[in-house]
Amino acid sequence: MTSLLSDFEDYQVENGTYLARKTDKAETERQWEEMKKYALYDDLKDLYAKVMPPLAGFDAKMDMMAQGYEQAREMIRRYDEVILDKANKTSIKEIQEHFKLYSRITSIEKIKQEIDIRFEEVQQKHETL
Repeated sequence: MTSLLSDFEDYQVENGTYLARKTDKAETERQWEEMKKYALYDDLKDLYAKVMPPLAGFDAKMDMMAQGYEQAREMIRRYDEVILDKANKTSIKEIQEHFKLYSRITSIEKIKQEIDIRFEEVQQKHETL
């Protein structure tokens, strides 16, 4: 009998870690319910195979769209630059045309001197009369 008891004690010591890791029925059922929430690896691979090709196509379309956006942005920038340059040239031409209506200060001073000289001549003639 002592031999049977010592064999049982040896079995507990040797397999104590195994028994300590073993779960009871309630814990096993709880873990099983938790595992139902997750997909199987094969299902995940199938989903990946179905989803990745359309995503790759979508990514390529997004790249094309981004490139088209950059081209349109550059075209608008260049168009704006050309319109602004033409507007500046038009404004300069309008200012030059507008200035033609006015005389320069130097020509006004010459005219003023001529008027002063004529005025003095007229005054002298008027005094002599």
